Amino acid sequence: MKKSHLSLEITRWLDDDLAVALACEFSYDPHDPLAVTMVFRADSEWPVRWVVSRDLLAEGMSLRVGEGDVVLWPAHQLEGVEATFLMRIGGAFTAFFEIPTEPFAEWLAATYLQVRRGTELQGVDWDALVQLAE
Repeated sequence: MKKSHLSLEITRWLDDDLAVALACEFSYDPHDPLAVTMVFRADSEWPVRWVVSRDLLAEGMSLRVGEGDVVLWPAHQLEGVEATFLMRIGGAFTAFFEIPTEPFAEWLAATYLQVRRGTELQGVDWDALVQLAE
């Protein structure tokens, strides 16, 4: 199975009235089926990379989920305005992002066609992992 990618312009909220557009690359690798990697490309020399639970992202489009370093929740929607969801990332330094729901949801749904929910750990050689831990 191939990796799946989505390039999307998202919004980084610096405060209540100041936002900047930011390029973000989402990627899904069926060989790491529980995770989605996000690479934020800013005007800095180094991109910022985060790995987040695929199920957490799926749930965060419609419910407030997460605790600790990653929290997601749907934005209040106005009629005629594109649906979005929000993501807070970080501990000591926090960043807020707003992500368009529709293109992200379509891409994420395709990842569940690659590896169905609940089957992510099928095929794991648990005996080999236990031997590594011993």
